Amino acid sequence: MSKTDSECEECIQEMWKDEQDELAELKNELEKLGYEIDVSEIQRIKDLEDKEVRKEIHKWLNENTTWCEGCEIRWMNSMLRLGETICEDCKEEDIDEVDDRVKRLKEIFEDMEIIIIEGELLRLISMGYTDGEILDKEFIEIF
Repeated sequence: MSKTDSECEECIQEMWKDEQDELAELKNELEKLGYEIDVSEIQRIKDLEDKEVRKEIHKWLNENTTWCEGCEIRWMNSMLRLGETICEDCKEEDIDEVDDRVKRLKEIFEDMEIIIIEGELLRLISMGYTDGEILDKEFIEIF
């Protein structure tokens, strides 16, 4: 074996060691983020071509994220309750919005000298009635 062959062998060994170190570092970083992944899977992803990488990214996004219908932000599935499509922030905003709407309607009814309890207003709102429909004189007479 010539001197150049042994140098090339050393270069290959050094490159392989560097690559293994990089894979181990990536594995550690991903584990810190809460992902369990094998070094061989990291290597497989690194070896993919651009088109294949995009396909894997889309697959991962579909499996691990959900699009919030409220704020239209893609969230990690862990940020939403199982099967839900609205994030906790949007739920809180919805609750605040409904509370404000109930207070506003209650004040209007008080000005009209009509007695209505918050529970009734909440029920009508949850049934999907608009403020205009709730305040309509014929509608009020029915309820």
